Amino acid sequence: WELEYADLFERRGGFDLTIGNPPWVKVEWDDTGILSDAEPKVEVRGWSKSKVSKNRTEIIGESNLREEYLADYEEDEGTQAFQNAKQNYPLLQGMQTNSYKCFLPQSWLIGKDDGVSAFLHPEGVYDDANGGLFRKALYPRLRAHFQFQNEKKLFPIANRKKYSINVYRCASREAVEFVNLANLFTPSTVEDCFAHDGRGPVPGIKDENHEWNTAGHAERIIKIDDEVLALFARLYGDEDTPPRAAQLPVLHSRQIVNVLRKFADQPRYLSEFEEEYFSTRQWGEAAAQENGIIERDTQFISDARNWIVSGPHFFVSTPLFQTPDRDCSTHRAYEQIDFTNLPADYLPRTNYIPACSDEEYLRRTPNVSWGNEQPVTSFYRLMARSMLSQSGVRTLITTVIPKKSGHIDTLRTIAFRDSRLMLQTVGLFSSVPYDFWVKVTGNARFRESMARHLPIPKSFEQQLVVRTLLLNSLTTHYADLWAESWQDAFTDDAWTKDDPRLTADTDFSDLTDTWDWDTPLRTRYARRQAMVELDVLAAQALGLTLDELQTGYRVQFPVLRKYEQNTWYDQNGRIIYTKNRSLSDVGFKSKQWKTVKDKTSGTVERTIEDDTQPGGPGERTIVYEAPFDKCDREEDYERAWGVLE
Repeated sequence: WELEYADLFERRGGFDLTIGNPPWVKVEWDDTGILSDAEPKVEVRGWSKSKVSKNRTEIIGESNLREEYLADYEEDEGTQAFQNAKQNYPLLQGMQTNSYKCFLPQSWLIGKDDGVSAFLHPEGVYDDANGGLFRKALYPRLRAHFQFQNEKKLFPIANRKKYSINVYRCASREAVEFVNLANLFTPSTVEDCFAHDGRGPVPGIKDENHEWNTAGHAERIIKIDDEVLALFARLYGDEDTPPRAAQLPVLHSRQIVNVLRKFADQPRYLSEFEEEYFSTRQWGEAAAQENGIIERDTQFISDARNWIVSGPHFFVSTPLFQTPDRDCSTHRAYEQIDFTNLPADYLPRTNYIPACSDEEYLRRTPNVSWGNEQPVTSFYRLMARSMLSQSGVRTLITTVIPKKSGHIDTLRTIAFRDSRLMLQTVGLFSSVPYDFWVKVTGNARFRESMARHLPIPKSFEQQLVVRTLLLNSLTTHYADLWAESWQDAFTDDAWTKDDPRLTADTDFSDLTDTWDWDTPLRTRYARRQAMVELDVLAAQALGLTLDELQTGYRVQFPVLRKYEQNTWYDQNGRIIYTKNRSLSDVGFKSKQWKTVKDKTSGTVERTIEDDTQPGGPGERTIVYEAPFDKCDREEDYERAWGVLE
């Protein structure tokens, strides 16, 4: 640059403005493109990597591709080596290489001292766990960060892809100070936020019609300085993470920063119990099959030791959410489980079973070393989906996995030495406030390093434990957990809402220290109420206000809010109609709903084909009792808040 524009550098010392949309390309060698040019079946039929590898030499030989193939390889390897070279881009050491990242330090180098660079690029520089060195150089230069989601398809890329407009000073300043706007869908919202007078409630990610919200509000403009970065470092970094190396969370409004401060001010975190828990991903889905540990075979099983759990099996504090179809070929080939029609010892179909003897299977199972070494499957465990759906109905999805059961590596489990601590942690992790914390990180994966940063307050332990037990202990496989966690004080607890559908499901005063079929919460209405009360208990334990809980729900949970507003219950606590696709098989479709929505008395019957239990599909008639009504989560929060407070 200095040679090509020598006169400019002599006169001005560099460029006043560098602006652009650099290529978002992770440079790595992949020969699929060049091979498919010669043999289209590679791309058209979506050959696996192993099949490509098996046929590579034959395709190259038959198509005379050797020279072209090697030249392509040399170019990619050379580019990758140049971009990874420490002498070329010292600030990028340790980060995943991507072409756009190389443009940023280059633009600072060629700009004059008071020059500006502005780029459209992905969020990798802000959330890369290994990007602390680069962020130390980036934050003192950053003037504005406007983060977009591609839901309006402004670019021909995935609709959930995130990227940002970033404005930098070329010279580093002594203090960090930049403006931050997140969850944007159109550029006009940026101007609207700066023009807004600050009055009225902050709009959520979606509006009242459940459309992506493009309205502006002054409260969405967040000024980030060294003090706020120190907060992020405390929340999301290791103990020795410098503030300027902190990852940047996705912040929708100023109020969220205040909520995060309350998370950061907690006296006790899961990390303090690191000698008391053990985290594992257990079976690598591909590697464990190759090594003869597990095999794909969809079937019902009668022993929990043969249940190898997959992600769709469970949901938030719901260990038995769905069972695979007989022919389970996609993640949608699952059927909803009705808890009111469940054998006491029920286990769902499993897609994987052990492929070796019981002795060999146990030998290969990870062990915990609390006193005598024991297989991790000897414990009830917190189980979480590893992949975090930031745009889903819920993001942090955890439950309790029974003893003996295994799981594939798309999940993570944490075994606890103390089962009560495990139940308290599951209850907290199942709440909206903790889900909110995870959503704000913007991370795509749940790891132990994330879990250890979550607080474990001491308040409301008993109330959290009993509700977590009632939600998770659906079968006899949890009877031991119920018995060992029992407290006589459970019977002194009560619902925060007066509704006969709750008393009929489970009255706390009727609980005993022995599990039976009537112990757990089985109706959708009662389970929803328990989840609402977990939300309030977690919020109060963290020191949040009712307004902060309601605002967090309203702003960060648009899908959950949409489902809440469009779910109707009958007088027995069943869902008769909902827009939640995962529950649609237990409720009426839209066209059927028109015939019953105005019904104020009587019953409605529906005959369904149920294939969730051994013995083959069978017809079952569900009776719905009118009148049908909806719930208001924010009103229920307010009612529960007053009672629990």
